[in-house]
Amino acid sequence: MNLPTIKQLRYFIALEKHTHFSKAARACFVSQPAFSVAIQELESVLNTQLVDRTNKKVTITHIGKEVAAQARLVLRDLEGLVDLARENQLPLSGQLNLGVIPTIAPFLLPGLLPKLRKSYPGLELYLTEDQTDRVYASLMEGELDVILIALPYALKNVESMTLFRDHFYLACRKDTKLIDPEHYTVEQLPQESILLLEDGHCLRDHA
Repeated sequence: MNLPTIKQLRYFIALEKHTHFSKAARACFVSQPAFSVAIQELESVLNTQLVDRTNKKVTITHIGKEVAAQARLVLRDLEGLVDLARENQLPLSGQLNLGVIPTIAPFLLPGLLPKLRKSYPGLELYLTEDQTDRVYASLMEGELDVILIALPYALKNVESMTLFRDHFYLACRKDTKLIDPEHYTVEQLPQESILLLEDGHCLRDHA
């Protein structure tokens, strides 16, 4: 199937606007003979008469006006396609689907998001907050682009980097029976009652 070219559509839109071959050709920075040939080729591709040439004045036919209106929409969409591609050439632009675990989100995101919006205005950030297993599964399925989780975690076929390190602290009562809380060892923990996050949270296993 032969389709109209962008040049043909641009020329015809100019002709519909100026209703004069010479003026339309000058507006398109092309010679009138070349302009006229392009219009004839467009009519041939569409197999319909777009211009009434029976008198000295250029008259756009009824179907020609509809074609011109549709051509404007086509060119607008093409320009939007170019703009979209240009925007995505910028660093950190376009849509980014970020997954983050609940134990990190409230501490990291309030300070991070405003800085991202300011530094990368073209970035459309979509957040998903869920447990580690679920955000990792979404990453592997292509539903998420990046995830923020606590390491170590069994990652496969992905690139990872450590952003920061947090320390774990033991919180206990002042009247604890522990002899020296400041030098309490991990091996002693099973002997005491401790509070942990529910199953599914990676920090439960880390703790």
